[in-house]
Amino acid sequence: MRSWTSSLPEAGRYAVGIAFLTPGTEADEVAAFARAAEVEGVRVIGWRDVPVNPEPLGPSARAAMPVFRQVFVAADEPLRHRAWTAACTASARLAERDGGPFFASLSSRTLTYKGMLTTYRLEQVFPDVTHELFASEPGAGALALLYQHVPLVAARSAAARHRSQR
Repeated sequence: MRSWTSSLPEAGRYAVGIAFLTPGTEADEVAAFARAAEVEGVRVIGWRDVPVNPEPLGPSARAAMPVFRQVFVAADEPLRHRAWTAACTASARLAERDGGPFFASLSSRTLTYKGMLTTYRLEQVFPDVTHELFASEPGAGALALLYQHVPLVAARSAAARHRSQR
């Protein structure tokens, strides 16, 4: 994991998001995001490949897996939190509309990891979340989120299986 601390502005003055890029079209999607960010007054600081271990995933998840990259962005000029959040959201949505990547979030407070996986596989698939440099300052917001949409019957069945394996 590369430390970005030397080139990042102070907390709250930059945002990070994980881009879901289509394999084979990464350069075009990154360029679409750069154009959208410029329109919204957001400056791209840099991109980072997100380390991913696909081994714990099933065949469907592996077949549909995008390329994951983090983008770090900053405001061209100081903005209040609400305006900064709006600029980040607008950049991500405009890019997506114009052929750019999908972002689960692009935020100065929350880093969202998302995929076709169960909660128990998060740290296996995304080793970043267990790295010593992956940390949050107290009161800085959520470190990582995983939203799992599973029908209630399937969720109860999986929970029962997990309890019985202990």
